[in-house]
Amino acid sequence: MEKIIELFKKSTVKLVSQDDNSIVGTGFFISDNHILTALHSISFPLNINIVYPGDWETPLKWALYKESEKLDYAIIQLDEDIPEKGVCSLGNKYQIDDKLLIIGYSIENEYDDVVTMRIEGWSRNTQNRKLLKAKGGNISRGMSGAPVLNMDTGDVIGMILETRDEESDLGGYFVSIYDILSDNDEIIAFNNNWHTLNPVWNKNKPSSKLGIGYYDQTWTDQHFYIYRTNKLSIDEILIAPIVKMIKFSDDAFDENIFELPIENLISKCIDILEAQSVLVITGSYGAGKSIFCRFFQKKLFENNNDTVFVNSYELINDKIQSRELHKLVVERFKGKSNSYIFLDAFDEISKITTTDEEEYDFFNSLVKVCKNAGVKLIINYRTLDAIDKKSQYDYPVLSILDNHNLTTVTILEFQFFNNRKINEWINNYALAMSYKVRKEALTINDVKNAHKNLISACSNPLFLYMVAVNFYDGEVRLESIRNIYDVYENFVNSTIKGKFSEERKSGNQIIRGITKEYEAFLKEVAFEIGKRHNNFVIDAKKEIDDELLLDNNENVFGISEDRIAVQISSILTRISDDQEFLNGKSISKRFLNCYFFTQNGDKWLFRNNNIMFFFLAKKVFAQIEKAISIFRDRINIEDAFTQIKEIENIPIHPIMLEMLVYKLNSLDQTTKANLEYFLKCAIEEEYFLSISEDKDSFKIDFKKVHLDIFLCILFVQINNEGYQGINFFFKRFTWYLSVAKRINPNIHFLAKRFYKTASISHAELRRLNIKGFNFDQAQLKNVKFIQNKIYNVRKNDTTFKDVEYLLCDLQNVTMDNISGSINFYNCIIDHIYINNPKKGTSLNFDRCNIKSVFINSDKRSNLIIAINNCGIGNLHITNCYVIELRLSLNIISNIKYVNSRINCIVDKNIGFNNIKTDVKSEISYQHL
Repeated sequence: MEKIIELFKKSTVKLVSQDDNSIVGTGFFISDNHILTALHSISFPLNINIVYPGDWETPLKWALYKESEKLDYAIIQLDEDIPEKGVCSLGNKYQIDDKLLIIGYSIENEYDDVVTMRIEGWSRNTQNRKLLKAKGGNISRGMSGAPVLNMDTGDVIGMILETRDEESDLGGYFVSIYDILSDNDEIIAFNNNWHTLNPVWNKNKPSSKLGIGYYDQTWTDQHFYIYRTNKLSIDEILIAPIVKMIKFSDDAFDENIFELPIENLISKCIDILEAQSVLVITGSYGAGKSIFCRFFQKKLFENNNDTVFVNSYELINDKIQSRELHKLVVERFKGKSNSYIFLDAFDEISKITTTDEEEYDFFNSLVKVCKNAGVKLIINYRTLDAIDKKSQYDYPVLSILDNHNLTTVTILEFQFFNNRKINEWINNYALAMSYKVRKEALTINDVKNAHKNLISACSNPLFLYMVAVNFYDGEVRLESIRNIYDVYENFVNSTIKGKFSEERKSGNQIIRGITKEYEAFLKEVAFEIGKRHNNFVIDAKKEIDDELLLDNNENVFGISEDRIAVQISSILTRISDDQEFLNGKSISKRFLNCYFFTQNGDKWLFRNNNIMFFFLAKKVFAQIEKAISIFRDRINIEDAFTQIKEIENIPIHPIMLEMLVYKLNSLDQTTKANLEYFLKCAIEEEYFLSISEDKDSFKIDFKKVHLDIFLCILFVQINNEGYQGINFFFKRFTWYLSVAKRINPNIHFLAKRFYKTASISHAELRRLNIKGFNFDQAQLKNVKFIQNKIYNVRKNDTTFKDVEYLLCDLQNVTMDNISGSINFYNCIIDHIYINNPKKGTSLNFDRCNIKSVFINSDKRSNLIIAINNCGIGNLHITNCYVIELRLSLNIISNIKYVNSRINCIVDKNIGFNNIKTDVKSEISYQHL
């Protein structure tokens, strides 16, 4: 520590009044050119000199970089360099009784004062500001802004704000460095960069003490540690969970669901600990167990209880076995009362035990040791669903019963959120983010409107948190939660990272190998399930919901454990020849007791169907990437198509395709062009969309039709420019759809849905039955629809450029938020609904027989409408600004204008039977 103390002294500066050269405070370097000090030392007046020790004659040039009245700190930026200075290493780890070193400049002493103290706990000062309290040293005037060094860790953990008594050694109050830097990511980066270039301080830090979570981790791992950059505090993000209280006795198993305000839930937990000394908190993955335990610990710590938060990986990394527990716990808590150990993710302990019996012995020993030391124990662990609900809690219950001579044991099981809780959490998070991100807040309606059933997926608090982070990090307000592939990729990658991140740090090479292979394993399991459930495509008998959707998980699909065992065995043999490791634990303990799986009898299932569909999309995308690479490098269609054929067994599902389309849209233009060219070549070379001319040998091959339609959907999505075979493509694709309808009507319904977001250029779609098709968000350029039946079709957010409908029959067609130019020639139109057309949209109806046209706009868009030689039953224009409505040679039964401004040009023999105009409308007629 001598070297650190030397550097620590070189990091401090004094604040001197320009008026009388008196010392008014202390500061310290937190980067190469940033100094942290107390705001009250410089705020009034700003006639302060910053003086570096040893350089009394030349005050430093400075400017105020950032300030906070709430936390009473100021960050100063220097305009010059101090070559011999030190920069404090910043940290957040501390415990009650940790030894502190403070170096500051008091009014009485022009040289530095060195004070040693110890952490006493949390407190609030006269301004009700929450501060850490130090005891056993004298804090004098002028030491405000001085750095607080934790001698046990070698890091500066805070800044002195005030004394408890100038005349005694009662100590003082300091603000946590975590609180100061929670909104200063750039300063953290500057500090890290400096110490990377100047590693002397870090090299001389004391070694971490071997023990059970010697340092408190609440302050370093706020909420989910996979998002370390998100600086929201536990208090800001936590809401009261829904809790199932389970009471066990020899002959009873009682369950009771309850909700309590968070403070009352804390009281309930303390009552349980008073009764049985051990509190078990369980629940499914992402249910909020860890975040609640961190909050619980924080409350205990603020009330001056001695607490330790232990991540199970600490025990794994330190390879602590049962025989070592007693010594470690006794040494850590010797002579202390009101002591608590939190053991997070206890189910991970299986990684340091080789049998279920050893795991039970380990837990049993921990309970005994804590009892003998007078320490309260709180553990949380993830449970697998089981047919016998009682059996999944057996060994913690038995251990508590045996060691504490109890007849009844209480366990708390956290439940997933309902919609009310989701709304409460979203509002809570939005309030916290309003101080940090200048952006319109996420609401529960945004989630509901983005995807059907996304709200159901958000019942998992972890998933909800990631959706919110994705939203607030997104550049466009709703795009970040509409792109469902990226949302699930973020969720999956982060949870896999969370499952293995700390094990990787332990240096276990087998775990490293598993980490690399684990995602591949999940894709293979999804593939195995998909191959065996070809019937999970959408039900054609149900109304097709054209909204973006997610699965509601009403029907989950499983696979037997022996089938998964094949996948696991294959992975393990690739990464290890350690037979003791491979055979030491059951499959479920090694791989399946994770975020993604649940158990139902002898079958294992993805907890969420949407995760399964994500892995299917990921597997399909991987095969497409391989095909593109082969085709680009070798211009070899056959080898590339061989890669594509590997996906012919994956059943087409709208959610999988939805995710895949989003992923394809994110490809760079060069890769998209390569995929488009490959598909064009494959069509021309008859690798798909090919039909045998020999009627005797022709038979319908389900796999071929399945793969062909799948590739057609991809082509519709990826096609960007006109292509001379496009008319053949659509004609053959339509024929294929009619064949598919005979084999499996679900595929026919599905293909129609995926004209959405398509790019169709310079094409004629002739004599097609386009019933129920979805062209939402499509790009249509120089497209002709000729003699088509267009029934119940949606074209919302579609862009039209010189699009024509000739001799078409249209019924119940909706066009919301469209743009561009559309021409209808000799069409029969039953009902057409046009809502909120974008500025400059033009509509031309020529020689059409129209029953009803409804045009409505909330944005008062500038429209151009031409109706020539048509028969119209009803024409309703609402809330529109029509810069030109040209009516020529028409017979119109009813016209209704509501709250609109219209310049109407009337030419020749027009028959109007009934014209209605409300008082808010402004109609000008010009007769030619």
